[in-house]
Amino acid sequence: MGNPRPIILALAFGLIAVVLVYLYVKQVERSGGDSDIEMATVVRATQKISPKQVITKDMVEEVEVQADFVTADMVTEMDEILGDVSVVAIYENQPIMYQMFKSEEQIPSISFQLLQGERAVTVGVTEVSGLGGNLDPGDRVDVLVSILDNEEVGVASTFTVLRDVGVMAVGQNIGFEEDETTISPTGQVSKSVTLRVTPSESEVLALASEVGSIRLALRNPQDKFSPALGGTALTDFATYTATRKDLEDAADRARKEAMELRRLMAQSPTGPVVPTGPREVPMPQTPKAPVDLVQVILGGESTFVELPR
Repeated sequence: MGNPRPIILALAFGLIAVVLVYLYVKQVERSGGDSDIEMATVVRATQKISPKQVITKDMVEEVEVQADFVTADMVTEMDEILGDVSVVAIYENQPIMYQMFKSEEQIPSISFQLLQGERAVTVGVTEVSGLGGNLDPGDRVDVLVSILDNEEVGVASTFTVLRDVGVMAVGQNIGFEEDETTISPTGQVSKSVTLRVTPSESEVLALASEVGSIRLALRNPQDKFSPALGGTALTDFATYTATRKDLEDAADRARKEAMELRRLMAQSPTGPVVPTGPREVPMPQTPKAPVDLVQVILGGESTFVELPR
């Protein structure tokens, strides 16, 4: 169920407004419209204002009421609330009170932290890729994506796709004092991080999270240096070295292939043949010492070696 507090506050403010207007009308009727009554300026709504709306001039107006009915929590100048954000529903002709508003910086909502043209995108993280729970709203990070098996890349690679990106939220912690910590009471690290990006960066981030695994690299908040990197492939720091088992397996495969070749040669009615695809071309038989052909594969290259029996 939603939080009933905003509804209760709205009803309370509405009731106060009705009482004030009623008292004001009665006082005017009793005074007979005397010109010596002290008046004061208050601000009231000219239309219904929903929660989380930024207040503009067309939403409110300044009106004069009897000073006796003006309380300390009523807004008396329009400029005091222009640009602030409503936190409860406000109804037409309702007097405006300070507690109905907060500045954008005080609103515990990601949407009000975004600047014009910015986007908030959330990515899934693990304890490792999310820096072990040591990430806080306001930190700056680089975004790396690792692609281990992809036809477009061809080899396992890691790329830095975004640099110097702001962290807006870690889990549901958006940086306000009343927010929960990054680590829950059970010790479980948050599984998501929300980043502040541009529209084009949001596309890069969404695609990177789909084709590979995301990892965040924490930056010093004062560090603005971002070197141009071309990515790192597995072959940049690792080369294939055949083990003894690899050589033994290669020799075993070569022996089996040599035995199959001799079997085909023995079955040919015209003598030894060399397989050349769909046809077998007869070859003149030349006396030769018996040998075994052994195929040896090193570093991805193959060669045949003749070994005497």
